Amino acid sequence: MAKQEKERELRVKSFTITQAIHEKYWLGYDEGTFDDYEDWDNLESLTQQIADKLERDEIKQGEKIESEIEIVEIASILHDKDKQKKFDVELQQYVYEDKHKHVHIFVELSRTVSLPLIAERLGIASNFIEQLGRGRYAKENTLAYLVHAKNADKYLYDPRDVVTLDTFDYLEYYGERHEQWQEARATKKKKEVSLPKVDWLVEKILLGEITREEIMLTDDYFAVYASNKKRVDEAFEVFVDRKIFKGMEAMRRGDFTLKCYYITGQPDSGKTVFAKGLVGGLLAKDPSWTVFEAGATNPLDGYRGEEIIFMDDPRASAFGASDWLKLLDPINTSPISARYKNRTPVARVLVMTAYMPIDEFFYYVRDKGNNRSEALDQFLRRFAGLVQIVKMENGQRVFHYLEMKELDNPKSIAVYDEDGKKTFVREGENPFGDSWRRPFEKISLNFYPQIFEGRSGVPARDLEFEKGLKFFIDYVYEEVKGDIQDVTPKK
Repeated sequence: MAKQEKERELRVKSFTITQAIHEKYWLGYDEGTFDDYEDWDNLESLTQQIADKLERDEIKQGEKIESEIEIVEIASILHDKDKQKKFDVELQQYVYEDKHKHVHIFVELSRTVSLPLIAERLGIASNFIEQLGRGRYAKENTLAYLVHAKNADKYLYDPRDVVTLDTFDYLEYYGERHEQWQEARATKKKKEVSLPKVDWLVEKILLGEITREEIMLTDDYFAVYASNKKRVDEAFEVFVDRKIFKGMEAMRRGDFTLKCYYITGQPDSGKTVFAKGLVGGLLAKDPSWTVFEAGATNPLDGYRGEEIIFMDDPRASAFGASDWLKLLDPINTSPISARYKNRTPVARVLVMTAYMPIDEFFYYVRDKGNNRSEALDQFLRRFAGLVQIVKMENGQRVFHYLEMKELDNPKSIAVYDEDGKKTFVREGENPFGDSWRRPFEKISLNFYPQIFEGRSGVPARDLEFEKGLKFFIDYVYEEVKGDIQDVTPKK
């Protein structure tokens, strides 16, 4: 029976050891070998101890017996940057976390030796010692794996970190095969982004669960995108088209209406900071929303159905008058001119900043191409309200919110033109003193911003900047959600 057991005893010539950095897994090693886990730097000492344990002579019955184990080659490396994929129950998604630090050690002996004897000598459980395969490239693949030379999904270690105790030159070995290993790594990476993974990514895009930004910022997703750009781009286009059509249908049903807000103030007053704070606050309240930041020219190029449109200091000439009216329409959707493909905006909120007063800005919009057939009221009445940010002499910034209202008595504006320079004079203003001027044009407005007071009657003016922003985020969100509550400004 003992003879049969011995015949079945596994004998190995080349093998690998994979084990964590902790003294409980290594019996009989020098004290302190596995101390200081965070900054562990005893790989050479550990490798030398392994070699000494394998090659040590034995004393039996007072006689010295030479070891039957002779090392031909040994190579070791510390893996301290490996990651493992784990499902996070709270986040309901896969996350990557650090693996426990561990070593990989390759050993080649001069002849086959009993595996139990090797395990006994090393003080390591035999299941952490693995015999090399019989394939032609078994040794090469093992030595490549020390630095993950062929593994595109793993951290690439520095070949200079491999310890060999001068049994062979690993750097030379690596250099001779570097180009071949690089090619194998690239091939494996391409296989990993094959059709099944692309199908999964496309499905997530069509469901709206992965954004373009996430793909660009996530290495795994970007690897798929880089090899399948056309399919992924087409998936995004399909998703955008469907999102826009669903938004159009929701507006037709009256599920929501567009709310437009005009934020104005002199340069350096903080109007852009306020506007970005408003957008950020709305996104924080509903993380499923996204924001589109319009460009200075062809503003809707790249619009993909985002719920918020942010226009920072646009030009009056960015659109023609008719496109401005379509963009600001709170209840109807229409295609608007864009450079490559006309877009139909289905946003819930439009936030716009400009240093000009609102009537002056849209006077120039209406005047573009001498298109004065559009009444100025048609632009103003599309805004839910207007925010004024004023920088005081002491540097303090204050907030006023004005609600767009239909006036009982129309407001008049006189526009004076001197050599192409226009001066706007509102009712009650007298910038010229006693000097007589003939107005270039007189305009009567039935809609104009009025200080908002809410149901409590507290006027939303002269609020400190941060308090004004907090109030306005809450107010706008409730308006947009269609669940308007009495949001009262607090000074």
